[in-house]
Amino acid sequence: MVKELIKATVKEQVDEKSGVYRIYCYQKNRPLIIKRLLGSDVKGILSIGQTENLRRRLQNFIRGTEIGQGHSSGNRYWFYNLSDKRKLGNHVLKFSVKYTSHHKHME
Repeated sequence: MVKELIKATVKEQVDEKSGVYRIYCYQKNRPLIIKRLLGSDVKGILSIGQTENLRRRLQNFIRGTEIGQGHSSGNRYWFYNLSDKRKLGNHVLKFSVKYTSHHKHME
C-alpha cells in the first residue's frame, strides 16, 4: 500500500516499519519542477530512500528542514532556506510511503 501524506500527518499516519519513501515538493496541488544537472524533474521529487523505520526516517527529514540536524536532504532544505516563499513560492512537502515486509527485500 502506498500512502501519500503531508508533513503534519507523518507521526500519526506512518508506522515504524520498513519500507521505501519519496519526498515531494508541491505548489498549487502540482509537483514543483526541480531543475537538475541533467534536466528537470517534473515529479518534484526531493528525496527517495529505503529504511527499516519509515516514521523515524521521515521525522528525521522534518527535523532537518526545521533545524538543520536530521536527514541529509532535510538539512539541505534548511541550509538553503527553501522554506522561504521567495525561493520556492508557496509550497508544501508531501511524502509517499510503501511498506515492505522486511528491509532485505528492498535491496
